[in-house]
Amino acid sequence: MALLTQRTVLVSSVLVLAPALVALRQTTARSWAPARRHLVVLDHGPHWPATPDAPGMKTLMEHGAYVQRLMGEGKVLIGGPAPDRAYGVEVLDVAERAEVERLLADDPAVKAGVLVPEVKPFEGMRAEDTWPAPKLPSTPAGLEPLSFEVTVAAPLADVWRAWSTEEGAESFFAPKVHLELAPLGRFEVLFSPDAPPGQRGAEDLRILAYAPERMLAFEWSAPPSFARARAARTFVVVELEPAGAARTRVTLLHQGFAEQAARTPDAAAEWRDVRAYFDKAWPTVLAALEQRFAKGPLGGSAERAAK
Repeated sequence: MALLTQRTVLVSSVLVLAPALVALRQTTARSWAPARRHLVVLDHGPHWPATPDAPGMKTLMEHGAYVQRLMGEGKVLIGGPAPDRAYGVEVLDVAERAEVERLLADDPAVKAGVLVPEVKPFEGMRAEDTWPAPKLPSTPAGLEPLSFEVTVAAPLADVWRAWSTEEGAESFFAPKVHLELAPLGRFEVLFSPDAPPGQRGAEDLRILAYAPERMLAFEWSAPPSFARARAARTFVVVELEPAGAARTRVTLLHQGFAEQAARTPDAAAEWRDVRAYFDKAWPTVLAALEQRFAKGPLGGSAERAAK
């Protein structure tokens, strides 16, 4: 009964709030009509996992990765579980009910009977529909994020293992890697493992987030040659997606240069040099990843480019 009451209040709040916002918006000079969107409440299905090690937990992780992808495509505006995991909620920026049903039918957790969706259409808006977004300051030249893409001749699962396991990373990235695949897990890529601490490579870093066979995000550091920048952290996001039979597209995004330069304006020139360094280093690392699957493990040939 408590769950039913929570859901009723949640759905009612959305449906009551939308007309009020519409009325407010109509007092402005611009013409506007509320968009048709859909609220989805996800209840426990017949195969909801009873224990943390149950098979359904893997399905829930796949569900999370699927929802993240829809967020990236702009189809899910917001989503997440209740604090006690009694239900989940998604707001879809999708007008057609048939498209909503299709997206839900492709959800791994819905397919497996781990979650059961209840769909509620409503007319509503986002803040940016009503007021223009503030103009963000432009990124200073030479401090923009870096983005690279390569297609590897290997199945998605194999490329994921290369990035997400110590053995896999040591086959193309560096001779020694410490990797704990968990939020805030330990992450070190040691290009010179026998050197003194502080000179071994990317040391004392953390895994920030991951979605199996989809995304890995981690901290990164400047090489020891950059004395001011070395102690600070930028971050890297590696995304994977299938690109045909036994092929995987790898996208690497490295950012944080502008933010670190803003924190230490007197070191801005050094941060430009750090960015320029990685603009050359990451393509070499990705080339080593390609070669790892084309010709076998490379014994850390990428290390000279990334340390």
